[in-house]
Amino acid sequence: MADSDMEVDEELPNLSVNIDKQRIEQLTKKEMKMQEVINELIHTEQKHVRNLKIMKFHFYVPIKMEMYLSDEERKLLFPNLDEILDLHSSFNNKLKDLRKEHAIIPIKELIDVILQQFEGEQGSRFEAACATFCQNQSEAMKLLQAKMKHATDKFTQFLGRSENDPICRKLHLKDFIPTEVQRLVKYRLLFQELTKNATDEKDRVKLEQCMNASSRISLYVNKAVTECENRKRAIEVQSKLDTKEFDQFCAKSPLLSQFKGLDLTARKLIYEGELEWKVAINSKLMAFLFEDILVFLEKVRHDSTDNEKRRYVLRPLLCMVGKLKQTFTPVIPLSCINSFRPMPDKRGFHMVVFIDEGVQKSKSSSLKPIQTQILFILNAKSGDERNKWTSYLQALTGKMSDVQPANIDLTLNHQSSTSSLISLASAATNTTTGLGTSVSESGLLGSQAPSLKNQHSLSSIVEKSPNVDSKHITDKLEALSES
Repeated sequence: MADSDMEVDEELPNLSVNIDKQRIEQLTKKEMKMQEVINELIHTEQKHVRNLKIMKFHFYVPIKMEMYLSDEERKLLFPNLDEILDLHSSFNNKLKDLRKEHAIIPIKELIDVILQQFEGEQGSRFEAACATFCQNQSEAMKLLQAKMKHATDKFTQFLGRSENDPICRKLHLKDFIPTEVQRLVKYRLLFQELTKNATDEKDRVKLEQCMNASSRISLYVNKAVTECENRKRAIEVQSKLDTKEFDQFCAKSPLLSQFKGLDLTARKLIYEGELEWKVAINSKLMAFLFEDILVFLEKVRHDSTDNEKRRYVLRPLLCMVGKLKQTFTPVIPLSCINSFRPMPDKRGFHMVVFIDEGVQKSKSSSLKPIQTQILFILNAKSGDERNKWTSYLQALTGKMSDVQPANIDLTLNHQSSTSSLISLASAATNTTTGLGTSVSESGLLGSQAPSLKNQHSLSSIVEKSPNVDSKHITDKLEALSES
């Protein structure tokens, strides 16, 4: 395993090691900075190749030969190590060749080497290989942590001996695993410094191309990591999911029947987080945003405090409308989201949902439309999380509204005698005939909503409440229902 890469110094060598003092003195300030950054790029690439070789020959090969881990566990820790090592070795050798050929490395030749690695066919291969190597690293770290709990395990004993070898420089296997991610970040920083110090405009444009190429690969890898973690998260939640109550609820609604026996693993999870819906009986809900639906789950703990004992329940959402209880579907198709917008409150956002369940026969045998329009007012745990929710919703629906919640006109079409308006912020009302039997039979809502004799709409209440205070709306509606 003895080679020049394994013998690379820890400390960055001075420029004088490769360039004589007289030539250094002739360089301008920016030229000097360029050569310093190039020197760092070459040196750190050599160190990275050394780390990859340590991972392969000092850890991977003995683990495979002695069968300290199963094939599945070994692939989790070192998924495509040979490919990654090959790609970086190729880049490393080209950089070292430049150093051998030139004391002062021409920036144009360096740019050619960089673009060969980061663009074209080689760039695509590099991008895909990095994504494969990095996407399961959180699971790899969990595996190492679990293994280290068993001191008598052969693998644990092997790690102890190997990590104490001077070649590891007091680093552990867990320190080597994330080095590829760290290297991708370092590339962009180095290319950025080169761009800043370029004196030729054409060189600067080309260096920006190098910087953008490295950023593209980093973004691709980050996306792969997120998607992999989300897939595993969906599998985990599905394994703890209780859908019995929701399945019974689905029987009442043609629209919801497609979600009976909901399988979260069949969908692509985009984002998750805790959202607070103050009018709900259980106000704190776990929300899961998929490519086609938004799902609200209730987290239930057993007597044990162990996180593994938690389970998730998919059940109709229960909220208080004045003194009455109301239910609503916990599964919302994204196609039904009419608009949404961040609230003045840093953590809040509103979401207007319109559900059209088709038509239903009335007592007079005529067909009447079944339509429901709902205003959700939800709070995330932080302003940052709220911004992520609205960003992802915008990416999936494109329905970000320019209208503040206080100005939303939620008055329903008066042509629909069974139309209903429900604010899940805190209210339920129907602008024409109230929430009658036709709505409750749809399964989207319970049958306990108050029927208002007067023709008030929620919009008039919201307009009078610029801060959209849910308690204020509740009080207003309760007063209306009693009048």
